[in-house]
Amino acid sequence: MDVEVKAQPQEIDEGLYSRQLYVLGVEAMKKMGSSDILIVGVKGLGVEIAKNVALAGVKSITIHDPESVKVQDLGTQYFLAEEDIGKPRAQVTATKLAELNPYVKISVLEQRPQPHELEQFKSEEGVVAVLDESRHGLNDGDYVTFSEIKGMERLNECEPRKVKVLGKYGL
Repeated sequence: MDVEVKAQPQEIDEGLYSRQLYVLGVEAMKKMGSSDILIVGVKGLGVEIAKNVALAGVKSITIHDPESVKVQDLGTQYFLAEEDIGKPRAQVTATKLAELNPYVKISVLEQRPQPHELEQFKSEEGVVAVLDESRHGLNDGDYVTFSEIKGMERLNECEPRKVKVLGKYGL
């Protein structure tokens, strides 16, 4: 499923992104505007991330969540309603997400992502967020390796990667 999207603007829509332009600058906004994002899982945390990324003005968001809406989801996922129970969670979320920003293309990846489908999301840079409320304790210039990552196994035992600290919970 793809949701119809306005053409990407050649210039940044200053009315829509004025606050971000002020904080991030034009170059960062252009970089975001050319980014393709994959979000796996759109329960409570996943939908919050998807909402923020859509509002930030990326090029596209692809959602993968093979589960159907359950009653329990209604308390944590604000795009869902009682009439959505039993429907595909990704489909329902994508429709609502598309309403937030007409410049962002929203797609649903219904089957488990295959390696060739992940090529567009590859980058030498990425962000790691610590979700268990413990600080990572790293400094700019430190090096890390990964292990026990599920879903992105090729990062396991990779060459050490240099860290740029983004905050006490992210790098």
